[in-house]
Amino acid sequence: MTYSHYIKRAISYIQQHLNKDLTLTIISDYIGYSSYHFYRLFKKRNKAISV
Repeated sequence: MTYSHYIKRAISYIQQHLNKDLTLTIISDYIGYSSYHFYRLFKKRNKAISV
């Protein structure tokens, strides 16, 4: 699978759980990456992120 696939899964998860308190750890655990690695991929793909 490509990195893009994992980012799309994360975005889908976020959209489905907007009513919950989500953290970087929860989302990165869902896609199976470390928080650090997920943050870097997401930031690179989306060019900006606010934490």
